[in-house]
Amino acid sequence: KNTSVSAAYYYLLQRMERALAYIRVSTDRQAKDGTSLTTQQKRVDDYIAMKAYELDHLYIEEGESAKTDKRPELQKMLTYAKEQKGRIQVLIFPKVDRFARYAEDYHFLKGYLRKLGIRVESTDEGFDDSPSGRFMESVLAASAQYDNEVRAERSKGGMKEAVLAGRWAFGSPPLGFRKVLANGKPTVEPDPIKAPLLAEALDMLAWRGFRPMDVRR
Repeated sequence: KNTSVSAAYYYLLQRMERALAYIRVSTDRQAKDGTSLTTQQKRVDDYIAMKAYELDHLYIEEGESAKTDKRPELQKMLTYAKEQKGRIQVLIFPKVDRFARYAEDYHFLKGYLRKLGIRVESTDEGFDDSPSGRFMESVLAASAQYDNEVRAERSKGGMKEAVLAGRWAFGSPPLGFRKVLANGKPTVEPDPIKAPLLAEALDMLAWRGFRPMDVRR
């Protein structure tokens, strides 16, 4: 009896599909809005348990945008998938937009994996390989791209408004300036310590004939 149970268990292990999983955050803010790595990993773990998959490897991408496929962990995963061709059957991610932000990139990555015998599954979006499932998957990929492009357009518009209002809208302040708030909005102003030193250094170089090494000293 025990031998039969062991044989059945071994058979099930042999039939169990192996999975890769990929999760990603691009900003610190996402750690607080339901897309944190911890939240994504729990969804993946629950999904794998429900499907009775064997998790081969979990790839965790931190601080990387899905606008490009030049993400370190993504590239590691694709390389590993190629090396393990025939051993991995499925790639799991929480949502399409965690995997790719452009529809073209998404379908390229999916096609690459398909050639390796790997299908993709989303823990949250539940599409399948039926005609309606593939249609829904394409809609989700297009929606991810649309959302990304709308955000980019809004950001660009906001930067234009800031510049027209005389505010600095380009991230870190330039040398000799510091971040401040003007009417509750971020901008920059001359740093009271560094700005005079910078002005003096430029004056020494441009008008007083000092050599760069003397200015630095």
